[in-house]
Amino acid sequence: MKVVAVFIASDENEYYKSAQVLCRKWIHNHPDVTSFFVKTHHRTGIVLNDDVFTTHLEGEESVSNIIIKTIECMRVLLGPEFEWDFLLRTNLSSIFHWGRTLQLLSENSSFDVIAKVVDSTFPTGCGMFLSRHAVRCIVQKWDETGLRVGYDDCIIGDLLKLSGFPVSSWKNVEYHMTDPSTEIDHHSFHRRCKLSCENDDRVLRELPMIHKWVDAWYPGPTP
Repeated sequence: MKVVAVFIASDENEYYKSAQVLCRKWIHNHPDVTSFFVKTHHRTGIVLNDDVFTTHLEGEESVSNIIIKTIECMRVLLGPEFEWDFLLRTNLSSIFHWGRTLQLLSENSSFDVIAKVVDSTFPTGCGMFLSRHAVRCIVQKWDETGLRVGYDDCIIGDLLKLSGFPVSSWKNVEYHMTDPSTEIDHHSFHRRCKLSCENDDRVLRELPMIHKWVDAWYPGPTP
């Protein structure tokens, strides 16, 4: 079982820069997982270099534009030079335990979509696993339709349903949110280090949380 992980990233502020530094300690920590930070730059074409994927975007980067760099990264990763069974679209605040994650995928490999289903409508952006067939269909439907504006996980949900993957056929799994006081566990495959408050204190409290779970699940040195 091989996974390619696509982490929505950016260089726009210190939170993203710091989180990427922390995540580099664990995202390359399993031989069957290949990981990329997906970013946008105004003066580059589509580039896949080491662990960073960049795509050209006209105008300012925003939440509604995340779908563009997500789709373009999917398009590149569908190339024959990339070998994988599932693509994980996720974010910097989500920490995955690769051993438990790969076990989950192996036990549910018949599903094309494995994720927490939000409001019985779309797979959550904190971590959706998509088969190669599902990703190919998403890119094809993106090219065929005019769906362009909105949150990328919602749009991906719409593209999946248009491609004939009804929500009832998705594997619904449980993700675990955390807070600074949460004790380290040894059974879950995912922890989301994200707080609901939108202020400077949120960033100051989230980065230590990311550090806490990365160090607990991946205590070794940065690869």
